[in-house]
Amino acid sequence: LACSLARHRRMLAWLPHRRQRVRNALVVAMSTTSAAAAMPPATPRAAYVHLPFCRRRCFYCDFPISVVGSKPGAADAAAERYCALLHREIAASPSRQPGAPPLASLYFGGGTPSLTPPPLLAGLVDGLRDAY
Repeated sequence: LACSLARHRRMLAWLPHRRQRVRNALVVAMSTTSAAAAMPPATPRAAYVHLPFCRRRCFYCDFPISVVGSKPGAADAAAERYCALLHREIAASPSRQPGAPPLASLYFGGGTPSLTPPPLLAGLVDGLRDAY
């Protein structure tokens, strides 16, 4: 912010006839920034969980995925490691504020979420329910 204020002050020197208009814009921008900083963080209302496991890459897909092949249980080990990381992310993110409503929706997407073992999905749902 200090860098941008210095740049705007230099601009004021170059544009003396527009000085007041620029000062008014700076005041509005600074008050908006300070007001946004004073607001409490918004509680999430929805969650998207990216599960990147696919049997193969489809020709139209641009999503970040991990191709695990078509053997039964091929994604299990990778999904366990990935879900452990997701649990760490959930624990590190701000929890729901007291009195805030719980999540309204939860979406699993990305690759093929059905390749993730059901107990791991249940653990993610429980973790998100507890946090939000």
